[in-house]
Amino acid sequence: MSGQREFPVSQVTRFGFEARCTDPGGARYLWHDGCGLRVDPETLDVTLVTDPSRLPEGPWIATPLGEQELIEGVEG
Repeated sequence: MSGQREFPVSQVTRFGFEARCTDPGGARYLWHDGCGLRVDPETLDVTLVTDPSRLPEGPWIATPLGEQELIEGVEG
């Protein structure tokens, strides 16, 4: 999808806007304002993530909500 903005994990965790990422192993992540979810690609188990050091580097893509948050000034 064109027009999607990519961010490193450091910006996502610093500014707290909603973003998503898929790691090289296929696990999917969603992060927003200090916590997130990890979906295992094989079992589809969902795990709460509260430690940002457990997140993959990225690239992270802002969700539509995340884009709105950036427009409203979360980025600044």
